[in-house]
Formats: sequence, structure tokens, C-alpha cells
Amino acid sequence: MLAQARRLELLELIRKQGIVEVQALAERFQCSAATIRNDLSALERRGLVQRTHGGAFALDYGREQDTPVTVRQALMSEEKAFIGKLAAELVTDGDLIMVDSSSTVLELVRRIKDRRHLTVVTNAVNVAVELAGVSSITVVMVGGVLRHPSLSIVGGDAEEAVARFRVRKVFLSTRGITLDRGLTDTSLEEARLHAAMLEAGSERYLLADSSKFGVEVFTSAAPLERLTAVITDRRPPEPFLRTFKEKGVRVVWNRTELQDLIRHPALPGDRPVPEAALASGDGRELERPDEPDEEAGRNGR
Repeated sequence: MLAQARRLELLELIRKQGIVEVQALAERFQCSAATIRNDLSALERRGLVQRTHGGAFALDYGREQDTPVTVRQALMSEEKAFIGKLAAELVTDGDLIMVDSSSTVLELVRRIKDRRHLTVVTNAVNVAVELAGVSSITVVMVGGVLRHPSLSIVGGDAEEAVARFRVRKVFLSTRGITLDRGLTDTSLEEARLHAAMLEAGSERYLLADSSKFGVEVFTSAAPLERLTAVITDRRPPEPFLRTFKEKGVRVVWNRTELQDLIRHPALPGDRPVPEAALASGDGRELERPDEPDEEAGRNGR
């Protein structure tokens, strides 16, 4: 088993059990205790676990707990920045997009300030603040109840507001991704709002760093087949790649995959929204964005 795949499986196990011992892990994964200690050290450096004498435990990952977005911004920060750079290339002048309050999506938002005539629909206070001084971008905030840990607006009013929009592209993140339950979250309110957001978009992009694969938390937001593409920081484990392909979901983890998505956006199994439905909340039909120029090159929500 490759180190990355083993660490993802190891992280999922720790989050399920809460606390684990090195020797038991070595027997389970059929490798040396030194290898497991190296894996735990790598996960600890990423702020995902805390090592103890002879084992480790999950950091602040109870089902009823919710890490503040200001803390999550510091976790997997390089990976989130990379994902944000990739996703930003999908946003063009004149676009109408919808974004959530996740720390990963915030990295995208920071990289689209130079777009012209852009409209951003969001439930995120931090996104609104980030774009407040950009006159070329129209920010539409949905109303509802402020959820303090995530700086997001949630609740029935927010869900109804989101349902009134039809946007070209939706960008959101999640706390975990599993093969059978799809996108999972620690908050039922956030999960319901994410489901509404996915219904509002023609193109639906999940921005999730590699630590999210195999992680199952409190509630499910949407099945994998609701997605157009997953944008991440490295190649996902093979079981996920196979499932994504079966469900018609594209996967992007480098610029080569990104340019392929831009040039060939449709796959068998895709479920595009009918052209007649591609209109903003006030009924104006959207223009199809120009294809971006090619460009070479290369961490909770």
C-alpha cells in the first residue's frame, strides 16, 4: 500500500476510534511500528492528529464539535492554496457563481478579484468581507441565521434564498468524502445548505484537500454523482478514482487534468442543467463564458 493511501485509511480509523496504539496499527496495516510512527508524525504536522506515547488521538474531531473557520484556514494551508489556484482558472469574466463559507473556497475567492463583471452569490461572511472593496464584483448575500464557527449564514431562509438562484458554477467544500455517503459534514444546517447550492448550479465543483477522502462525519450532504468535478491537491486513492469515473465525476489534481476539464467539460453520466434554466435570480439568461487560455505548470473544509 502506498504511503498516501495508508495515511488516509489511518486517519479515517483514528477519527472513528478516537485513540489508537502504534502496535495495533502496525499489525492491522502489516508494516513496521517505525512506518506507523512516521505516518502519525506526518498527520500530526498537518494538524490532523496528536501523538501520544505509543499512539495518537484525533484532534478536535467530535461529531458535535465544529472547528472555527479561522483555525481551519491554518490547516493544510499549502494544499488549500494550490486547490484555490486551480479552481480560479474556471472562473471567467462575466460569470455568475455561488460559493460557500469554507476555508478552501476562500482561497479561490482571493484569486478571482481581477475578474470583471463577476457576480458572487454566497452565504459566507468572510467571502463578503474579502470582496467588499472590489468594485468590479457584485456580491449577493443570502439572509438567515449566522453560524459563528463557520461565519456562514444558514437556516430555512438561507436555503429558500439559494433555491431562487440559477448560477453557472457552484464551488463548495466538505468535511469528508466517502464512497457510499458522498459529501459528509458535522452540521446538519450546513449539509442542507450545500444540497440546495448543488441544486442551484449547472457546474458543481467540490474543492477538497486529500485529507478528506475516506472521512465520514455526522451527516450526508449529497451523493457523489451530484458533482461535476472534484478539485484536490493530489491523486485520490484508486477506489475513489474508479467510483468517480463510474458516476461521471471529473477529478482534477494538477494543471494537466484542469486543462483537460476545460477543453472537454462533458462526460457520459454528466447531468447538465437545461439551457433554459441557466438564468440569474432576476430572470436574466447567462452568457456562456469564454474558454480560458491554456496555462502550463503546478488543507477541515
